[in-house]
Amino acid sequence: MDDRFERFAVAVAELNRYLQRIKEQEMSKFGLRASHAMCIYYLGQNREGLTVTQLSQCCKEDKAAISRCMAQLLERKLVACDLPKGKRAY
Repeated sequence: MDDRFERFAVAVAELNRYLQRIKEQEMSKFGLRASHAMCIYYLGQNREGLTVTQLSQCCKEDKAAISRCMAQLLERKLVACDLPKGKRAY
C-alpha cells in the first residue's frame, strides 16, 4: 500500500511539473508567465467577472499572487476592471 501511494504521489508531482512547463512555454510566447494562463482562463470562463478572492479560489493561489498577476494583466490592457457596488472585479 505504501509503495502504491508513493508512486501515485510522485506521478502527481511529475504531472504538475509538466503542466507548469507547458504553461510557461506557451505563455512566454506572449511575454507572460504561467500564472497568467490560469487567470486568463478563469476570467474567460466567467464573463460576468471575478473578484481577486474568487479568482484566487479558482486558481488555487494566494490573493497576493493573483493581485500581482492582475496588475500585470491590467498594465498590458489584457483585462479590464469594473467596480460593481464598490468591489473590484476583472
